[in-house]
Amino acid sequence: MSDRSDSINPRMSGEELRQSWQGKALRFAADNPQLRTALTSLFADNYDETMPFLLHAVNGDPYIRAPFYCSNPKIDKRGAVIADMIHPDGSKYRGAIIFASEDQMQGVFRKLADRLKLDDAERIDLFIAVRHWVKADLRLDPAMDRRDPDARRMVLH
Repeated sequence: MSDRSDSINPRMSGEELRQSWQGKALRFAADNPQLRTALTSLFADNYDETMPFLLHAVNGDPYIRAPFYCSNPKIDKRGAVIADMIHPDGSKYRGAIIFASEDQMQGVFRKLADRLKLDDAERIDLFIAVRHWVKADLRLDPAMDRRDPDARRMVLH
């Protein structure tokens, strides 16, 4: 299994991009600014070269408009999924909470997959993209030997 999602590319037609699960997800999230902002960040990270074409196919223009996340998310020590955000006035907010927990993030993307009626391959692709999008988990102890059977335990300070 690939460690990157590669289901769309810049050579696809606008109609193919609109019919992709990514295009369907952006259209679905049009009325949900929080989900749309998260999806825009997710897609920008996973499909950097394709993102302007995807946005143009779905929205009619290739631009990401504020508010948007300007860093990859990470899981903080309390378990919240956070990232830096640019507000519509241009100010930067560090550590904006995208999801209250990893479980909430998984639930939101599972519900999205259910509502879009994604097939198994598309669901796998979605969660590959999510896994690649979240870059760090600050709950883990970096000094712990990862080969140790206890390496999965959480360390909170």
